[in-house]
Amino acid sequence: MKKRKFYTIYQIDLNKLDKKPNEEDKIRIGENLIIKLINALKGRQYIEEEENFIPELIYVNISNSMKNIEERIKEIDKNGFTINGIKYKRLGKSAAMARTGRIAFVDEKLKEQLEELIMLGKHIDEAVISKYEAYRGLSFSTCLFSDVVPKNVCIVDEYKTMINEYVKTIKDNQIIEGNFDVPVTLWDGMGVHSPEWSEKVAKSLDIPYTPVGYQIRLFPSIKGMSYEFDFKLFYKERGITKIKDVYGKEWNIEELDAIWNTSMFKFWKYFQSWDEFIQLREKYYRPLNMDKIGIAKWVIPTEKADKYSKTSYQYLQSLALTGKDVIELAQYTKELVEKVYEGDYRYTMAFLGLLANNFDDEESEEKMMANKLYTAFMMNPKKIYNDPHFRRFLKNQLQKTINEMKLGKLYIEGRNSFIAQDPIAYLEAAAGLEIKGCLKKGEFYSAGIEGYRATFRSPLIHSSEIGKDLFVHNELTDKWLSKYDNVLVLNAFDLTAQKHGGADFDGDTFFHTDNKKILNAVISENNPIIVNIDDKATSKTEKITEQAIIEYDLRTLDNRIGYITNLATFWTNLGNAKANVNLYDEYLTKLRIWQGVEIDSAKTGIHPIIDDEVKKYENYKPYFLWKYKYNSKGKVSTWTDKASLNILCRHIEQWEKEKFIWKKWEETDILEAADFLINKEVLNQNREEAEKLVKIMREYYKQYNEELGKLWLDNKFEDNKKMKQFYNKWYLKVNALHENKELLSSIAVHICYRENHKNEHSFNFPWVVAWEGILTTLEHKQEEEKILLRKVQETAEMVDVIEFLGRKYIEEVKKKYISPEKTITQLKKKINIEVPIVNIVGEEFAEKMRKNNIVILKPKIYQNKEYVSLFQNEEYIGSVAYKNDTVDIVTSLKEYYNTQFKVEIKKINKKSAVVELYIAS
Repeated sequence: MKKRKFYTIYQIDLNKLDKKPNEEDKIRIGENLIIKLINALKGRQYIEEEENFIPELIYVNISNSMKNIEERIKEIDKNGFTINGIKYKRLGKSAAMARTGRIAFVDEKLKEQLEELIMLGKHIDEAVISKYEAYRGLSFSTCLFSDVVPKNVCIVDEYKTMINEYVKTIKDNQIIEGNFDVPVTLWDGMGVHSPEWSEKVAKSLDIPYTPVGYQIRLFPSIKGMSYEFDFKLFYKERGITKIKDVYGKEWNIEELDAIWNTSMFKFWKYFQSWDEFIQLREKYYRPLNMDKIGIAKWVIPTEKADKYSKTSYQYLQSLALTGKDVIELAQYTKELVEKVYEGDYRYTMAFLGLLANNFDDEESEEKMMANKLYTAFMMNPKKIYNDPHFRRFLKNQLQKTINEMKLGKLYIEGRNSFIAQDPIAYLEAAAGLEIKGCLKKGEFYSAGIEGYRATFRSPLIHSSEIGKDLFVHNELTDKWLSKYDNVLVLNAFDLTAQKHGGADFDGDTFFHTDNKKILNAVISENNPIIVNIDDKATSKTEKITEQAIIEYDLRTLDNRIGYITNLATFWTNLGNAKANVNLYDEYLTKLRIWQGVEIDSAKTGIHPIIDDEVKKYENYKPYFLWKYKYNSKGKVSTWTDKASLNILCRHIEQWEKEKFIWKKWEETDILEAADFLINKEVLNQNREEAEKLVKIMREYYKQYNEELGKLWLDNKFEDNKKMKQFYNKWYLKVNALHENKELLSSIAVHICYRENHKNEHSFNFPWVVAWEGILTTLEHKQEEEKILLRKVQETAEMVDVIEFLGRKYIEEVKKKYISPEKTITQLKKKINIEVPIVNIVGEEFAEKMRKNNIVILKPKIYQNKEYVSLFQNEEYIGSVAYKNDTVDIVTSLKEYYNTQFKVEIKKINKKSAVVELYIAS
């Protein structure tokens, strides 16, 4: 399967634009059209496992709390800003960026070209600014790119209708109920494609199966969820051979790749035809090798999807659950944690496997350590389980799970699935036929599912947003939708999408479960759907001017979605504490509608005015939220103590206090653990060298702990970049001492485990600086027969079967040799060190590294001082600068003379650069 590509850009706070950016200002973002186009225009290639810094693009962070915010936005929107010699001008922002307060700026030398490319030369004078920005902003969507662009697509008109239903709404700030005609857009953001095109896309992305649905991005302005359907056979059986698109063209159905609609094609009005759109794409994108379609996500088959998922407090608090009910729901998660705590190797292996063997591009130090320990545990489970560092790491992971339980994150059977709307009804509407569909009002379909499911969508404000949906199948679904596995198909005749927070079909998902306790707790009687019938706020068309863009940026400053959600959490829990979730139904109904208004405020410029009565306890939070999400900040509402989630929270606290005696659990035979990690034969063979190295390693161990303590005091443990630099620096320093990895690890273990064997201190030193040697030693000492887990069918009833998060495994004791080589290789790829390079001409250095980024470290003497320097084929390239914060690094690098390193450029100046050095494989 193709891997997603990641790049690095600067993301800088608006009030820091006058300062030089540093490493902490860098973020990693997935590949998108803008980045692809910038690289194409600059002639740059993506380099695997490198930073791939894009200096021409910057995201600016904007917060409403910043001083002089309006004046600052006006200034940068109008005049841009300069950083590192590059003048940046405003390019735009996606809808997601608007919600999170970010704007993209680009090198002004590229702005005009990019504007031309993302609009295919179309110049739009008037539009609804928010929609114009959002549609252009699709270019910032992260996706994989495929060459399989559908050339023959019939764009039909979106389908708007009225559905009459009994609903609850607000009129003149009063709650009313009754039957109303509710305007809806069916299949909003959804279309269908042929099985042939589906297979081609899967093949192009190396997906080992053919997904039934893809979330697509066909730039500019086409986004949505496209599902596989054999529409050619469907229409053939109905005697239909042609279909007319929104432009008036008749298409031969047999020649079509897809049938999409105008709710997917946002800029359809600005093109004369689909053919013009394709021709312009080829004209502008083909010379840059960018005539591609973006695939953001796809449907995963049920067999590969999660069987169990974690609930959220928003879901649980809106159900008619007592404290006892929620405690019973927590029992499964409690038992998993207890089995690991009690030393069951099988569950420990499965639990640790949740973190391990997941070498993604956003690797954390926690995952890196999990991979080391998981590999060690696989080779020697009994011995490693009693290792003090393994125990402490496992304790931290168990405590993390326990604290999440206090916030309502409980494992239950269920998962998130994409939603679709009856595709048969869609094809009937597209061809002008009477809409009958395959599902009646109140019916739902998903291959392999029958009966009721509780359905949820985040964020969730009101209990009426939870569905209790009946899943059925019939002759039509069996014939046409049998592949719709792990997709929830909604009917075309009710307000299910509106019920779930106004969901659409461009990639939205529902969480669904058949858990009986949850199903029975769904409040369905006298709990009608909430809709905003009285909403008269509309988005106006206006001239696209500099001033209009500034005003748009200003009105997207204030995002109160989280604030409104927290108000709802307070009132829901207060009602729950009084045995009625909907006791404050009037407030919750208003909050549900106000949240919709707030979400639309970027388009309309209108924010809801929240009643004083509803927000009078805005600073108060239920105990579980106050303590475990907001770290005891703000005020705790003691009058919600009897709410089910507070009861759960205190139950988990008491269970943890009674069940887990962490200090005693951590106690192990440290000296025995040390003996197992130490290779005595290697020590004996290198006795003289070992005696010298022990003295150096003792000093290193002391310095390591001093620096670690300072990081702790400075509260830097949450800064993954800082910790990565710290750990990598010490790995390089220690491994520079000797080429024998087992010698180094044995000495590190001796000092940490034997000479400092009190349980109070950390045992991570050897696992950070000498893990390669530890894994090699464990490889030699691995047990001949191992406890392994083999996945079996979910229906298996064997005696020794264990179940973990919905999957079943059988324990096997087998003779199997496990090599740590794969883990070692993958982890070493992640080890790098950042250094400043001087005595260069910036652009010349960058060009050399683009052509060949492998260098050899050698000494160079300048003014009687030795500098660690970079060479290529005896040609001097540059030197590592001596600075106060690089002395240790430079010293350690001297031990790597004549070693190959891979160079990744992070920053280029006129006469210097900042690079990351990776040990070359």
